Amino acid sequence: MLGNFAIYMKDGQGENNRLYAKLYCSLCAALRKTHNVLFTVFVNNEITLVLLSLEDYIGATTQRVFCPKFVTKRFKRQPAYSHRAIDKAAGISAMLGWIYAIDFCTDNVKYAFASGLVEPWIERLLQDTLDDLDADTQRMVEEYAVITRTNSQDFDLIQSKSYELTKQLYKEIAGETDMPQDKMEHHAHLFGLIGKCIAFVDPLFDIEKDAESRSFNPIIARSSAKKTPLSDEYSAFLDQYWEVEHEIGNILATKAGNFHKTLIYAVSQGLENNAIKIKHTVNGFFNDGEMKNETLASRFFGDRY
Repeated sequence: MLGNFAIYMKDGQGENNRLYAKLYCSLCAALRKTHNVLFTVFVNNEITLVLLSLEDYIGATTQRVFCPKFVTKRFKRQPAYSHRAIDKAAGISAMLGWIYAIDFCTDNVKYAFASGLVEPWIERLLQDTLDDLDADTQRMVEEYAVITRTNSQDFDLIQSKSYELTKQLYKEIAGETDMPQDKMEHHAHLFGLIGKCIAFVDPLFDIEKDAESRSFNPIIARSSAKKTPLSDEYSAFLDQYWEVEHEIGNILATKAGNFHKTLIYAVSQGLENNAIKIKHTVNGFFNDGEMKNETLASRFFGDRY
């Protein structure tokens, strides 16, 4: 559940935008309440989507909270919800953000020293969050943390663990509400697929950067092991990603009644953003010089994009 799933709420979507912003502010306010203002850097788009899916169950109490974004305007306050599920989501958001930071430092050794200085302090602050999780969830978190710390090159393991962890974390947060169990299972599966989606798009987005820095990328690793053109392996990997995206889209289309309409809109926007960013990556990296591949560059993306 770590990585790229940026939500761009288009202009003209006033109701959707306001609700997404309100839940984002709710998560930010809970991070300040349960930790401190420094932890607002760990506000997580995917966790905001989780709260969006639970809006019918957490939206009873609205408050107006101070927004650090408007620190120069002393009395600027934003509407936000208050609920124990949001407090739990805040802790999980901070924990995920810290795992992501450790992963980043593992990939970029120049930051390793700074990471070593703050790591014990952050982990002590997050221990209560970990202790509050179910034993199975704690195990999944620790397994995922090990994968990121050791820079695992087993992509099948990475994507499967991303699915399992995201699904389990959804249940942890939703379990603080009275969402019916069957509905919770539908949502948990959807968010598990979003977690898997993130595992796939990171290598697709980072292909040029990883090729230049010689960092691990499963697409590059497959090309090297099989002695096949990098563009062929990119195309095959992309097909795997499209399968995940198609499954998400199919769930939203055929079971729309199970999901909040703003959630459907926001997830659809996230998938569209992914496709556009992949298109830009391909047009930049596989459309020039020795990497040029007209077949790959021309396959994007139909009339939709």
